[in-house]
Amino acid sequence: MSTDIAILNIEEAIISRLHEKLPEVKVIGFPDNPDKYTWTNATGEILVNFQGAGFSDPIDPMQPIQIEEDEFLLNISIKGLRTHSGAYSYIERVRLALTGYSIPGQPSSCLPLRPKNIRFRNQRAGIWTYGFLFKLKRKVCFDPEVND
Repeated sequence: MSTDIAILNIEEAIISRLHEKLPEVKVIGFPDNPDKYTWTNATGEILVNFQGAGFSDPIDPMQPIQIEEDEFLLNISIKGLRTHSGAYSYIERVRLALTGYSIPGQPSSCLPLRPKNIRFRNQRAGIWTYGFLFKLKRKVCFDPEVND
């Protein structure tokens, strides 16, 4: 039986947490068609998506139970850079909102979110975009029905 949480559930929990802590910015999952996406919020937007995962060797060689390390990328796009409402401020607010945040409904084997890195992406017309990568570890198990 699997003890993991669906990727979508984790993404939705991150979005919900940021809605709660940063209500003035638009926070959504990364759009399915980014080429057609249009900026709609005057203050800023945060786009969240699953970036990938790494897997440990099995914990027990006789059972395919592993530690999965998931990565979620937040594209933070904010008007301005150094003001109290600029990108630097929002980077700190996102870090505070998510560092140590435990995904609701998680099994005890899922560790809280932690930041990995922040990278400048681009600047267009005064809108500064940074990529903020968060990680979490969770235990994943095999589905016994696979071998039936």
